[in-house]
Amino acid sequence: MCRRVANVSKWLSSSRLRLNPAKTLVIWLGGRQQVTSVEVDSVPELSSTVTTVDSARDLGVVLDSQLTMSAHVSSVCQ
Repeated sequence: MCRRVANVSKWLSSSRLRLNPAKTLVIWLGGRQQVTSVEVDSVPELSSTVTTVDSARDLGVVLDSQLTMSAHVSSVCQ
């Protein structure tokens, strides 16, 4: 996983962009049992750490790790 994050960072820098570790999140996707079996809480990225989360907002849509859309519905209803 660390190598993948480093590859994304390298790809971004080739386009004169930077990976912002303060805003970058990692989300594990899968069924409830699959997601709970993953024991990685953070991924080291160059000089900082990228944290893992249960849900993340992307282009205005809140995605949860099981892709149930319940987090998005809760967000919209608030």
